Amino acid sequence: MGRFRRMTPLVLSIVLMLGTGVSAFVLTARANDKSEALHRQDRLTLQTTLGGLSNQYLLFAFKDELDFASTGPWSLAPGNKADEARLQAFVSRSAITNYGAALVSLTRQPLSTYAADPAGLPAPNDGGFAPLVTGLLQNQPGLSSVMHAGPVPVVGLGVPVMVNGTPKAVLIGFFRADRTPLQSYAERLRYGKTGEGYVVDSTGAIVAASRIGEVGTTLPSNPGVSAAANGHHGFAEFGSGKSRQVVSYAPVGVGGWAVLTVQRSNEFFGPIRSGHLRIQLALLVLLALAAAVIAVLTYKREATRRRFQEELARQAYHDSLTRLPNRAAFSERLQSALAASRRHDESLAVLFLDLDRFKVVNDSLGHECGDELLVAVADRMQECLRAEDMLARMGGDEFTVLIERMDDPSDAARTAERILAEVERPFEVGGHETTVGVSIGIALSDGADSEQDLLRDADLAMYQAKEHGRSSWAIFESNLAERARARLDMETELRNAIDGGELVVHYQPELDLQTSQIVGMEALVRWQHPRLGMLGPDRFIPLAEETGLIVPLGRWVLREACAQAVRWQRRHGVDALPRISVNASGRQFERGERFVAEVAAILEETGLDPSALVLEVTETVLMRDVDTTVATVRSLQALGVALAIDDFGVGYSSLSLLRDLPIANLKLDRSFVAGLNGRGADAAIARSVMVLARSLHLTVTAEGIETEDQLDQLQTLGCARGQGFLFQRPVSARQIGRLLAQRVPV
Repeated sequence: MGRFRRMTPLVLSIVLMLGTGVSAFVLTARANDKSEALHRQDRLTLQTTLGGLSNQYLLFAFKDELDFASTGPWSLAPGNKADEARLQAFVSRSAITNYGAALVSLTRQPLSTYAADPAGLPAPNDGGFAPLVTGLLQNQPGLSSVMHAGPVPVVGLGVPVMVNGTPKAVLIGFFRADRTPLQSYAERLRYGKTGEGYVVDSTGAIVAASRIGEVGTTLPSNPGVSAAANGHHGFAEFGSGKSRQVVSYAPVGVGGWAVLTVQRSNEFFGPIRSGHLRIQLALLVLLALAAAVIAVLTYKREATRRRFQEELARQAYHDSLTRLPNRAAFSERLQSALAASRRHDESLAVLFLDLDRFKVVNDSLGHECGDELLVAVADRMQECLRAEDMLARMGGDEFTVLIERMDDPSDAARTAERILAEVERPFEVGGHETTVGVSIGIALSDGADSEQDLLRDADLAMYQAKEHGRSSWAIFESNLAERARARLDMETELRNAIDGGELVVHYQPELDLQTSQIVGMEALVRWQHPRLGMLGPDRFIPLAEETGLIVPLGRWVLREACAQAVRWQRRHGVDALPRISVNASGRQFERGERFVAEVAAILEETGLDPSALVLEVTETVLMRDVDTTVATVRSLQALGVALAIDDFGVGYSSLSLLRDLPIANLKLDRSFVAGLNGRGADAAIARSVMVLARSLHLTVTAEGIETEDQLDQLQTLGCARGQGFLFQRPVSARQIGRLLAQRVPV
């Protein structure tokens, strides 16, 4: 009994310690369950955010690529220049697939390619081409593959190129996997000590990863890849021992991509599953005391993690530069606002805004100043809006505004006027005062079927505002959509006409006004449209300039004119046609040495003496980029090609540039020639041009001579050459051939 009494305090101490240990064990187990639940919720939030970003990224890229693939027709002939030019134009304007593009046959052979990066495109034997073509043949368009262009990891997005409803090739757009917003987000997914995030394609190749060095490699064996590829999402454990891991997986839903988060099991599940608690049972009391400290640290860590998650979610719906809502956020808000307006029978408006002259500021002052200007513009626009209105940045220098619950449709116009006035005020950027404008298109919700229709209509109206002189606004009208479709049809038809033999060249003689002898011939392009008949250049040249088709069109005209001049000289003698004049566009001149190389190649191909070729450019083209102009003109002079300034007097020129450049001829614009019969001002201008030309040792050719009286006055003024309907309208090469054969003055 005495021994029992002596041992009672010890037994009580042991029982108390065991009770404390059991209590601590139970409490720890419950805390562990809560921790595991938090881990699962955190992983789900991370995956949802990253998956949403990936989904939006792919949807935008695939839509852009599908729209481009459907604009056809495609030649699909290996090495076709027109196909390659279209690929280059697509890559240059694409916001995502800006690394390169390729047309690949169904046998995985490259047809036409273009790469914006010196590393080029993946080799034809790259295994990444196989799933894209195989998926297409299995009616699974819109797949992606991770490939390699040398050491550069790239992602290829494949869509079908359809001909008469049948897939004939695969259009693949590429972007660098290690330089995407997805990679920037993935690099921040480092949680705990071992937690990492991945975006992978259907084969397990890594598109984005927490560690950038893993991009482009293949994820080691992981059950989450195949499960997500089959459309499942959830958690799984794999591996053994200390290397055992937990993977949380979910499909992105587009392109065969999946989002994975991977973490060591012992960190994910906590101490019970890892076995650490069994080892530390002897220290239960110390663990209980330490629990409070751990709880505080855990709370701080969880708070930091949640702040990061909130920031990641914010970045998914906000522009990082201006802090404005982005395209995704605007689309969601517009969709819900449109539904609400229908329920309550209210009107809303969408404004689509595009800055004018922003590229000039960006190119001259640098991208940092350009970014600073965008932020300042966004701030001023925000000041013009009501608190309930939404301003978003769509990308580049494009913004949108959503105006809900309008009292009157004129509210949208008044908002546009306020924005115009604010944006036109000077900005102080990088120590420079600069000005920009803004063109605004307005679309009202009346009759709109969806948010995409509203955005499209506002975009069309914005281009209408630009056509009216920029720094203005226009409201969408139904005929704008019809005109846009007609313009797109005309663009497609013109693209086909260049290669389809529908273009023809007419020629108009240039005469010596004293002897009436032919001293030259100007080549003028016409379009024999199968539906609209013969079209003059005013019907399609502006469209060709805007779309870039003027480059292949101008190349075709130059080759045709040079070849025809050689045929005439061989048949009638060089004296019968000393020179041939061809118009050169601003787009061609901007290409600099590439344009010079094209001219040299055509001269060599046709056999025309360079001294017999005169290229005509306007004053505006010469003054657009003086440095490039001077270099290009001197290179053409080195070839032996002469230069004439077309429509002289209606643009603006630098007299020093006229003095220093090797210009052979000034072509007096037809508006001054037409005015010789009336206002004395036109005669005075024409006389001044003659004096200027004589002082600079230049020849003057008068354009548009239509009456004998105009001819007499030009001869009195001392004009050397002329052309116009008085002598000969532009006619076919065959008719000019008969004229040259006569060898008599016109």
